Amino acid sequence: MRFETRHGRRFSFAESACEAGSATVAVLQVRQPSQAARNAFGEAALTRGTAERAAIKAIEIQAFGKPIDVARCVEIAEVGAPGANEVVIAVEASPINQYDLLMIAGGYGYRPSLPAIMGTEGVGRVIAVGAGVKHLEEGDRTLVPFLHPAWAERVKINAP
Repeated sequence: MRFETRHGRRFSFAESACEAGSATVAVLQVRQPSQAARNAFGEAALTRGTAERAAIKAIEIQAFGKPIDVARCVEIAEVGAPGANEVVIAVEASPINQYDLLMIAGGYGYRPSLPAIMGTEGVGRVIAVGAGVKHLEEGDRTLVPFLHPAWAERVKINAP
């Protein structure tokens, strides 16, 4: 995984560190396939491969406390196919805001039920569209709704 701060400073975070349960506070920037890969394999094959995996990575807390102590990178179940009026978004970027840190510490006005996937905003591309969704199509870039857990590779949301 590659991370980037708000000021544009980039650094890497090894997959093995994620598997070991480490978490880093920064802006999550998911690497996109290169144009050469898109040309060689086709866009549909690349997005199909990401939608069919059995597990995805996410940042989760099981207790409130210091982010460095309680935030962990975990594998969670794939979000599955969208239902009626739902879309699945492949998250491309999700910042860490002050209220994210306060929520992790338990000091924000809203406290999620634990364990909880964190992140309060993000942006990504729609990779699957459920029946009844007319304003979004696969490939569209969209925001993850505010306060919907966004620190995961993919999220499923209502799109009325």
